[in-house]
Amino acid sequence: LFLDDCLLHSFDFDLGHKKTNISKKDYFNSLDIFFNKLESQFNMPVFIAAHPNGLEYENYEKLFGHRKVIFNNSLALSKNCFFAMTHHSLSIHYPILFKRQIIF
Repeated sequence: LFLDDCLLHSFDFDLGHKKTNISKKDYFNSLDIFFNKLESQFNMPVFIAAHPNGLEYENYEKLFGHRKVIFNNSLALSKNCFFAMTHHSLSIHYPILFKRQIIF
């Protein structure tokens, strides 16, 4: 399970002085490569627990390629996941509470 934090679409970059140092295309391509490796190694799909801010962007789900993208269900997804991944999503507390393994 990837706990999305809508990183490159973050309003923080618009409000602050810091800018991203990677293009959206390169970021999502890197995620895809990483997720493909995990799916191959563990023989299971990576699901995306999409950040609610993603609803603000047309076709946000398509950025994750063929993967199942689910909004507003991080709790249930975390309860049933094998392990969870995130950059720094606050929703990481769900897998912690369910004692799931975590990759940062």
